[in-house]
Amino acid sequence: MTSPWDWPGSTINGHRSGQGRPYAQWFADQLDPSRHLERFRRGVAITFELGESDHHVPGENAREFVSELCRLEPAAVAQLRVQTYPGRDHLAITTDGSALAAALGWLLTQYPQPQTGVD
Repeated sequence: MTSPWDWPGSTINGHRSGQGRPYAQWFADQLDPSRHLERFRRGVAITFELGESDHHVPGENAREFVSELCRLEPAAVAQLRVQTYPGRDHLAITTDGSALAAALGWLLTQYPQPQTGVD
């Protein structure tokens, strides 16, 4: 998931993301998922593994993204998930083996494994 550069409450190193940076605005305009929901209507499985103390990607923003996408594409709800981990921030989640394993495990359940014909 790309960064929510200007979502309320989103910060990087204590500063509001994108504040005073023209290139950050360009990235937000081009890559911010909440501005391009149509890109996610095709049945992409997405799990948000978020630290409860994450101010870079706030959990409320991830839940809002899921809500808006499901409003446009109700069937998408089956392939979207938001997990929040107490006591962790943005960096802690990226290095937390249990969060990474949970994300991978869930994503693997969303896509059928190809049959190889070999036992």
